[in-house]
Amino acid sequence: MALVLAVAGVYSILAFFVSRRVHEIGLRLCLGAGRGSVLWLVIRRGMTPVLFGLTAGVVAAVIGARFVGSLLFGIAVIDLPTFVAVPTALALAGLLACYVPARRAVAVDPAMALRSE
Repeated sequence: MALVLAVAGVYSILAFFVSRRVHEIGLRLCLGAGRGSVLWLVIRRGMTPVLFGLTAGVVAAVIGARFVGSLLFGIAVIDLPTFVAVPTALALAGLLACYVPARRAVAVDPAMALRSE
């Protein structure tokens, strides 16, 4: 449930970002920016907080695992496959949440974006 809420949050913030900057995106496309450049702009804007959150979460998990490991007997403190698989899955979910608004930004018609203000 937390993953669904996180993906919905990233998607909604990025969709709001794209809707507020349609004029800028249209201008960039008119001035010759490639669609890949605009796609990368939006994905980078969305993935920056996702990656910061993942980094903070992994650091907190390592610190928490060491604390809990001192309380338990016979259990590995850090399970490397888990510490790799979970952040990878979360990063992919964040990337999917960023990709949908990024595709919408690339589909902006530059003439319509510049006309509407």
